[in-house]
Amino acid sequence: MEQPESAITTRPSPTDALNLEIYKVVKNNPIGSSPEGYYLPDDEYGKLSTRDTIQSALGDGPNVPSLVNYVLTDAKKTFFTLVQVFSDCKDLQEAINDLMANNFNDTLLASRGLDASCFKHKLWNELTIVNFNSKRLPFILPTFDIKTFKYEFENDRILPFKALGKASSHGYFSEVRCVEMLASKQTKVKVPNKTFKVALKTLKEIGDKGADGKDGATRVSKSSTNSFPSPTPIVNSAENYNASNKTVPLVSLPHNSEIQEAGTGSDSENWRHGDIKPENILRFIDSSHDDGLGTLKLADLGRAQQHRFVTNIRKYSEHELWRTRWYEPPDLEKSNHEKADGNISRLFDIWSMGCVIFEAVLWLLYGCKNDFMDNNFVATGEKGGTQYWRKEGHGRYKLTETLTLNIDQILSHDSKSSGAIRDLVILVSERLLQINLPQDSDIYTKGCRTNARDLQERLSKIVEMATKDEEYLFSSTDPANISQPRPVNPGLKGPSKSSGSSSLSVDDARRVGSSQTLGRGTAIAQKRDYTNTMKGEWKITPEGPNIMESFLKDRSFGSSELVLCSYCDDINILSSQTRISRHMNTLKIRSEKEDCDLCELIYSAAHDQGLTDRSEISLKRLENNFVLEGTNQKFLRLIATEQNKMVPSAPSLVRLEGDLVLFMKLPLEWLEDCDKEHGDLCVPNRKSHVLPTRLISVRRPKKPKIIDTADLSTDISAKEIRYVALSHRWGDMPDEAKTTRKNIEQRKEKIPMDELPLSFKDAIAVTSALRCPYLWIDSLCILQGADGDFDKEADRMQTTFNGAYCVLVACSAHSARDGFLRNRKSRPECVKVGNVFVSPVTIDFERDVLESTLSRRGWVLQERALARRTIYFTDTQTYWECGDGIRCEALVMLKNDRAAFLGDPNFPGYTIRPESRVGEQIDLLLTLFNQYTRLELSHPEDRPIAIDGLIERLAMAFKTRSLAGIFGRYWGRCLLWRRDGSIPLKKIPHGQHSRKVPPTWSWMAFEGPISFIEPKGDQVGWNTSDVTLPFDDNTDDQASWLSTSFRENSLAIRAKAFDFTKPDGASSNEVFLCYDAAEIISAKCVIIGIEKQPVGDAGRKKHYILIVKPISDLPGTEAYERCGVGYVLGKFIHDSPSFSITIE
Repeated sequence: MEQPESAITTRPSPTDALNLEIYKVVKNNPIGSSPEGYYLPDDEYGKLSTRDTIQSALGDGPNVPSLVNYVLTDAKKTFFTLVQVFSDCKDLQEAINDLMANNFNDTLLASRGLDASCFKHKLWNELTIVNFNSKRLPFILPTFDIKTFKYEFENDRILPFKALGKASSHGYFSEVRCVEMLASKQTKVKVPNKTFKVALKTLKEIGDKGADGKDGATRVSKSSTNSFPSPTPIVNSAENYNASNKTVPLVSLPHNSEIQEAGTGSDSENWRHGDIKPENILRFIDSSHDDGLGTLKLADLGRAQQHRFVTNIRKYSEHELWRTRWYEPPDLEKSNHEKADGNISRLFDIWSMGCVIFEAVLWLLYGCKNDFMDNNFVATGEKGGTQYWRKEGHGRYKLTETLTLNIDQILSHDSKSSGAIRDLVILVSERLLQINLPQDSDIYTKGCRTNARDLQERLSKIVEMATKDEEYLFSSTDPANISQPRPVNPGLKGPSKSSGSSSLSVDDARRVGSSQTLGRGTAIAQKRDYTNTMKGEWKITPEGPNIMESFLKDRSFGSSELVLCSYCDDINILSSQTRISRHMNTLKIRSEKEDCDLCELIYSAAHDQGLTDRSEISLKRLENNFVLEGTNQKFLRLIATEQNKMVPSAPSLVRLEGDLVLFMKLPLEWLEDCDKEHGDLCVPNRKSHVLPTRLISVRRPKKPKIIDTADLSTDISAKEIRYVALSHRWGDMPDEAKTTRKNIEQRKEKIPMDELPLSFKDAIAVTSALRCPYLWIDSLCILQGADGDFDKEADRMQTTFNGAYCVLVACSAHSARDGFLRNRKSRPECVKVGNVFVSPVTIDFERDVLESTLSRRGWVLQERALARRTIYFTDTQTYWECGDGIRCEALVMLKNDRAAFLGDPNFPGYTIRPESRVGEQIDLLLTLFNQYTRLELSHPEDRPIAIDGLIERLAMAFKTRSLAGIFGRYWGRCLLWRRDGSIPLKKIPHGQHSRKVPPTWSWMAFEGPISFIEPKGDQVGWNTSDVTLPFDDNTDDQASWLSTSFRENSLAIRAKAFDFTKPDGASSNEVFLCYDAAEIISAKCVIIGIEKQPVGDAGRKKHYILIVKPISDLPGTEAYERCGVGYVLGKFIHDSPSFSITIE
């Protein structure tokens, strides 16, 4: 009887059965750091490749016994690969027989590029060869042999590493993470387990082609990732060890043989490392002594080069576009590099070693917190200047005063005896940190930098003496006896002093570039901490007692004899549980009748905050405030005082019309206090800024005149210059107020006061009251009109505001005609209940300053950020802002993390303070762009210019390159901007200037507000393999759009483009597309990054994309422009065909 068709079962053939077993084992063993694939463990080969199993898979035949022997001896992996390609046993026999005849084996299976001569049989065609090539991957994981120096693999080769899920450490070029390596796939370390931990470095980009890379490592050709495993387990870098160890441990000294090997190995083989720094010195820990420092070894050899011949002059130029300047000598400065015909000396590393040794000495003496490292400011106007050297002019360089002071301080405390610390410092100062290079690098020349062999010999002597004589190791250079010298700004000729005067010297100021940038942004980037601890909360504290005592002498206060209603009389103002709830009508009546001071105060505060339309006010106590129930909006402020001691919380405002001198008393107190208490932080450095081309002299306030700063040296010789700058809204600026080519000569004699609008007159009066002789106002000091010099002066704008002694900001003036010293609203009285002063929360810096009429101007954002000290004039009161926070006439001090970002006198130093995180940097950066694009510009083409100074400083602080709004370190996130809202973005026209218009991939090319698609931190792999940024076409170190926009270099991004679809019914988690204007059906996409979620199928991962369209309709065009942004799952992107484009 015939069985129904559904009941028929077919047993798999022996070949298929073996194939299925192999598949099951492989799928249970994922491998790779992502992971990238699967593998067959070594101990499974014996189980799966028995003689019987192989013979069954091959079937019957006269040659089968010899084929089985061939497989067992030479071709197990080859056989397993063939089983997955040919399911028919006869085909399998023919294929394996042909490979045996061609002497093919498992070694050849793993070779780069299969030998085509072995695949001539009729069974082999394009499809079966491609299938064979991919199916071999689980069986050919490489084994790293200690005897083999260099490995090169194809793009799809799987490496024997397993992800651990631990956080990685990132640099601009690479990512380092802790992974597990298969113990059987290396010959260096004997370990009892199947895996052990190693550090895996993945390069984002391979650099120099002119020399061989020195790394006992692997290279994956034509790949987006280039991975380098450390040969033994490591803990962390030397820098991290320093930071995590507050005390200095006793460590074993190396043997001379070890120093010999380390000191001369590279020298004898003509190697140059090129990037020696503490972050690249790894600790190799002995498991039996894991509490010590361990053995230190140089790593990160991505910039290392070996030259085949020892020569003093090379016949080709060497370019180092990506580098860490902190530990570099001035060898790469333009003039020095040109003198050396573009070559880099092998003594480059000697300087870097000098820096590392010197910092190790500082750590031994002072611990990980020392002034030299913490105050690592660099004059940004001096290209390449570091804490170790500075530019003097005329192509000359010298060691910084900060460095020499530290060296002298150490040697002066150990001047008579010989000790290890002293000898190390002498070695550093006399032989390593020498700017001059010798004619012959193999011979030490006094006054020049030494070589590696001499360094090794001198270190060996120090180690030898320390080993023999303990007193030499622990000499009189005791950290307890040495105080750290005061940090010195590299722009000064001596220690900076808080003298109460901060000015610019005429002779020195002109030859120095822009201002300072603080810190090493790379340290923050390496943490890869994407958390964001920045808070937008305002912290309020009382003004300091000195300011209080000095300022309150001549003020009147509204704290007369207290009158309270029965309800308010029962309120326990000091209890943290107190709640106040009053009907608004009751408050109004009692206020009008003046029969309760507290009711009147509450009603007045409700009126000021626009709350009188409520039926009642409900307040609760929260810390030192009463806040509105439900919103916690601050309403009343409490300040407790000592019994019978008068410390008013809110003095009455000075009537400006009556007494400007009395009004200016408080700003003067703030200014003098800042000079005295934090001058090093806030006072402009006279040597680090370029003076504006013109200033207004207000020595005679009623007869102001314009002066050329170039002429000041003959007028006042070496006297110091101090000027105030005005930030204001032009509005309907009268034409007669502007300086032009026609009236400039007249105004050098006198500016008629009747030609000046009220805001300018107020600025002159305030500048004079601040005892400053000079004032800068844009419309007066920059020549206006088509024949003016705005383009030239725009380049100086950042230094103009950053170099000002103080900046005046007219917040509430709608135009220059309005003035800013008038029409101030009166403040409600304060009430003293017992020993507690109760006053309305009239302090609202956000409302009065950040949301003011003036702050809606695009240029003002940069002006505020670059100003070191600022006085804000508002409708309600006057505010002061410096690096120590914000102060106001209500005699309180305000602090806010986000406000501090732009209020930082050394912008953007706040983003690179030691506790900063990558997450904070990204948040502040994107918030800055978001905020800026909402501001007004009279000329839309100024959009890339009005923020140029901030971007340049951010790029320097983050130690990365920048172009048209993208930062190299955060390039992917910077490209994921989108229009904010439903209004289409509009391309900015070219304008009247001769600059380029920014490319369409930049938000600078469009009018309208933007926001960003913001993937979670460290959850996206950025597509560096298919996206090439235009930095390589713009080799200048400056990030300034003002300079870049005049060049002919291409600003296009080169990338691979793909077709994609948006299926109907897709969820927002699968697809999100935001077009800059109308949707374009035929648009293509460029993949910017791919989600790192641990799912094997790339089709289920979010792909963050730019949406692009061709610029022209010509067939085959490669020129595209951006038209949107978004993300889609990988399954909606068509892998083939892809094509190369440029995004213009």
